Amino acid sequence: MSQYDRLFNSTRIPKHECDLLVSNHNNIRHIVVIKNGHYYKVNILEKNGDLLSAEMIASIMKYLCEDLNEEENPYPLGYFTADKRDRWATIREQIE
Repeated sequence: MSQYDRLFNSTRIPKHECDLLVSNHNNIRHIVVIKNGHYYKVNILEKNGDLLSAEMIASIMKYLCEDLNEEENPYPLGYFTADKRDRWATIREQIE
């Protein structure tokens, strides 16, 4: 059950030999939405710290999924995450 603490607000950074797990539970203000190789940072809190309503979040998701007319991303970085860890680690180091 200890993995539930890392389910949200965590990322795995590829490193050679062994990945680095990073978690941040102190500054939770947004989610990341991935669509067609594009990454969108979506704030889910009001300026006063209150959570946006479910209707507002649904409206934002609808906009991203249906109304936003972005071009296909010619450099979809997400594909690299499916590669072998050491190769992905090398690529990530080069683009940082």
